[in-house]
Amino acid sequence: MFKDVENHWAKDAVNDMGSRLIVNGIGNDLYNPNTDMTRAEFAAIMMKGLGLNPVDGKARLLQMWMLPLGIIPLLLQVLRQV
Repeated sequence: MFKDVENHWAKDAVNDMGSRLIVNGIGNDLYNPNTDMTRAEFAAIMMKGLGLNPVDGKARLLQMWMLPLGIIPLLLQVLRQV
């Protein structure tokens, strides 16, 4: 899917997330896999990957209850740092 991950160690994961519209890349079929990711970008990927839809910038409490219990503290910690 992304041309610049063809020989990258994360090729399968990046292309899988791209095919599920969790990550978008930088355009022109490129992802730029060696760039740093911000906390906000990581939080957005986590939200999309977990199927959570933000409402006014926050996840709904009901959506949070539908997550596996072990992921909730991690997700909350990431979201607090954005």
